[in-house]
Amino acid sequence: MESKIRIAVYGRPLVSCSRIGDVLLFLSKLNAISTLHISQGFLETLPELEFTADRTYCGADDFPEVDVLVSIGGDGTLLDCVSLVRDTNIPIWGVNVGRLGFLTFTSLDDVDEAVQSLLDKTFSIESRSMIEVETDGLLPSFPSALNEATVQKQDASMITIHAYINGEFLGTYWADGVIVATPTGSTAYSLSIGGPIVDPHSDVFVISPIAPHNLNMRPLVVPDTSILQLEVESRTGYAIWSMDNHRFTIPSGTSLRLKKSKAQIKFIKFPGANFCVNLRSKLLWGLDKRN
Repeated sequence: MESKIRIAVYGRPLVSCSRIGDVLLFLSKLNAISTLHISQGFLETLPELEFTADRTYCGADDFPEVDVLVSIGGDGTLLDCVSLVRDTNIPIWGVNVGRLGFLTFTSLDDVDEAVQSLLDKTFSIESRSMIEVETDGLLPSFPSALNEATVQKQDASMITIHAYINGEFLGTYWADGVIVATPTGSTAYSLSIGGPIVDPHSDVFVISPIAPHNLNMRPLVVPDTSILQLEVESRTGYAIWSMDNHRFTIPSGTSLRLKKSKAQIKFIKFPGANFCVNLRSKLLWGLDKRN
């Protein structure tokens, strides 16, 4: 007899979720087909389940050996999952209970088909690149990011960022900050400040200034084989450095070295899900009220 698939579930508290009943039903379906492990923090925020959830975990230190990690929430929830599976080959299955959910391919309306596809093994695994940073030991906990690495001002005063590509001086940004996005991150924060949308399988980084005080500074696409260096100056003495949803305070004068990470994050992709479909359904790509 074939053993059950091993599934871990992660989620943030579903405080304002109007479909909590559908989430509970989905968990029951997962429990029926798998050996199920649920994040303790997520479990404590749920109403009573129809089954006994006796396999739990607290975080990366006690994360179980599983075949799939299911993220229930939005893109922020999925980014939390990156730290759980960053050093493994465990794929993430994103189920969208948030708003946009560009990285969470499955909606609650489609979970029945997705569960069957999981059982039938008619899904594919898609790898996404990450970006990592070196800072002379300042940021030991979260050295890599799936979406973007960002340096930005700590208060109202803009900061100065001297940028280099492979040792060659690119230019100086006087701005609220700079985002270095992966192809996956090109549809996140980078997009909101005018950065280009990049196919997630492209081998590039997108460097985008945040509110630059220089009209000649525009988003720039560079090969992800490049080594980027950002030297940060701040009149307040500090700036904020972010790796996805992890934030750090860094002193003025910090030099940040960015490059493509050797690690990749894997996603489960079910039939019918692809980048073009996501553009049309999530970003309303090509929508024209005249038609």
